[in-house]
Amino acid sequence: MHFCWTCNERVPSGTRMLGCELCEGWAVTVGEHVAQETLRKREIAKLKTRYAKAVTAAQRAAEARRALPPGSSRARVTTANARWAAAAEYRDMLADQLRELGEDV
Repeated sequence: MHFCWTCNERVPSGTRMLGCELCEGWAVTVGEHVAQETLRKREIAKLKTRYAKAVTAAQRAAEARRALPPGSSRARVTTANARWAAAAEYRDMLADQLRELGEDV
């Protein structure tokens, strides 16, 4: 929700505020389809950005896991495996969300 610029009453989202019914101003409502499509595009762009960062984080975690020298303690190996698994799971979750929205990953 947004607020009317004249009387500070709430005006529905997706509305260009030029006033409202209470203060006898007027508001131009953007078409529902246009508003939903814009939100969808923004959501996809945010998901793609987060996905790119998640891919980089998963690659870094995999490299750190690979870089462990032979004879590393069980705790270091377990921690490296857990970090890599968490990063890979987050990356895969974002990829699934993008696929559900019809985007190629």
